[in-house]
Amino acid sequence: MERVSCIGYTIGHIASPHPGLVEFELSGPGRYWLVPVPGVRGGACSAILRTARLPGRGLHPPADVMALRKYVAGGRIARCCNLRQGFLLSVRLAALSGETEGEVVCRFDRHGLSLCLPDGRLILGQEGGRFGDGLSGEQCGHDAAGCEEGMHPEVDDGPLVRLFEEQKARVLRQMDAGIKKQRRLIENIGRDLEEFAGHEAVQRLGELVKSQLYKLRRGMDSVELEDWFSPGADGTVSTIRVPLDPLKDPGSNLEVFFARAARYRRGLVSAARRLDEIRLVLDRLEAERAACAGLACPAFSALPGQGPTPGRGGKPATVSLPAPKGGQKRALPWRTFVKEHVVILAGKSAASNAQLSLKVASGNDLWFHAKNWPGSHVLLRRKRKGHVFSEEEIHTAAVIALYYSEAKKFGREEVMLTEAKHVRRIPGAPLGAVSAAASRSLLVTLDDETVRAALASQE
Repeated sequence: MERVSCIGYTIGHIASPHPGLVEFELSGPGRYWLVPVPGVRGGACSAILRTARLPGRGLHPPADVMALRKYVAGGRIARCCNLRQGFLLSVRLAALSGETEGEVVCRFDRHGLSLCLPDGRLILGQEGGRFGDGLSGEQCGHDAAGCEEGMHPEVDDGPLVRLFEEQKARVLRQMDAGIKKQRRLIENIGRDLEEFAGHEAVQRLGELVKSQLYKLRRGMDSVELEDWFSPGADGTVSTIRVPLDPLKDPGSNLEVFFARAARYRRGLVSAARRLDEIRLVLDRLEAERAACAGLACPAFSALPGQGPTPGRGGKPATVSLPAPKGGQKRALPWRTFVKEHVVILAGKSAASNAQLSLKVASGNDLWFHAKNWPGSHVLLRRKRKGHVFSEEEIHTAAVIALYYSEAKKFGREEVMLTEAKHVRRIPGAPLGAVSAAASRSLLVTLDDETVRAALASQE
């Protein structure tokens, strides 16, 4: 490891290749990059020299780097040494913005960066700390015993490697916690799916209770019913004991079974969709962790989860990207589903329903709505003139209309459809209320496969 005395070197460009790191370009008998490295696990800050620049993000530098560029860049180093509690850099300037010449002192320690001007003004850091009031730049933080020849910075990446490994270990721990959380969610949803898969059995119990409702009385905690759905091999009908809530009347007990079956059907669809989303997140996290584990110093900017370098005033810096041709793409007020020969549009609100049904729709488009229930207005439109709607396309639009309505919770309801030219606004009615003539109804059932196939083409 080579120690280099940087006294007399000229400071050129100052950059922040990564949050928490500052890099000084030094020109003299040799060319180096001086990097003060924060201490690991509460250790003292120390500076190292590198023969190559650190890779960076190229974003707007933070406020402390802007101050260093203003007061330090272009000066010659008068002192440069590692102290017991940090790193000291004293830069002599011929003139400082019209002020008298003197030394600008920079000190890096566990409290951060302090910057003291020749007249004793503290630009960065805390008053009353290492740099006291009224001290000159010649005196600010100077430790003569520490600036011996043996304390000059070394051309050694060891401290930088230790800092990188500490940050990488912290990122890996955070990613492991995220992966563990996603796996727990998958286990919980798997148990929910097993429970929701019994919706047919719960529906069957409800049908049995409905067919033998006369056997129920308030105060009963269970009832023995004949199981018409599972006859024996010889045709005999077995009995089954069904639990009841003794505080409810027979009608309320009956509603419990059908409501639970409907809830299980809805949960089966939403839980399956949620499970797919979580698996995608888990795959992405595992891929990012594998990539992070293979990183080596000094790839600070490649560590996942590292935010952008702060801008002026410590605020996050933003990168201005050129706007796409034709301007920004605005979000449509309705949902769009694109199939091979048709496009399906579904309103998101009363206003978008009114706009979709009364302004966007063409005369031969098919219009769908859940019968007698609030919900989205849905349009089935041709991509090219002359196309004849297939039964599959009509059924898909009807499923979307039922899915985006309040009737979704029942899992099975009627959906009305008609040509869009028969849809009229109702005078004096609330926004989005329309009347539809020449309509017919379709009985639609929502199940996991049907909903997933219908929603798969959403843009």
